[in-house]
Amino acid sequence: MAKIDPTVIRETRLAAAATLLFSLAMHAVFALLGQWSPMVLWGNLLGGATAVLDYFLLGLTVQKAVSQEEKQARNTIRASQQMRLLFKAGILCLAFAVKCFHPIACILSLFFPRLHILLRPLWDKDLKKSGKGGAEDSIDAIEKGRDEA
Repeated sequence: MAKIDPTVIRETRLAAAATLLFSLAMHAVFALLGQWSPMVLWGNLLGGATAVLDYFLLGLTVQKAVSQEEKQARNTIRASQQMRLLFKAGILCLAFAVKCFHPIACILSLFFPRLHILLRPLWDKDLKKSGKGGAEDSIDAIEKGRDEA
């Protein structure tokens, strides 16, 4: 097994931290609406953990793809995307089937890393200057590390 690139670890940690912050905000909204229950917590944990794992697996896939030829990299990314989508669909089926999970909390949690990527340039000065998003910056960092090796 190849060593995990430090950029993948750093970006996953940032996504996990953002997921935690968005989760706290979501719990506050549920509480303000009088709809909070332990089901919200369990749905959020299921969706949030799935979202962070999905983000990490995407990072590993990109790390692998940057060392491959273009066609092979494209196939690697496509296969990973399909498998991760099936995994998330299975998690959503679980959230709807098992009554201890709040399905809406689970669904919302799956979008938190994506929301983090969208909003990250607002506070990351390096991303403001480059005009790139978090994912593009991560790919550049992984490629740079590969070129230096």
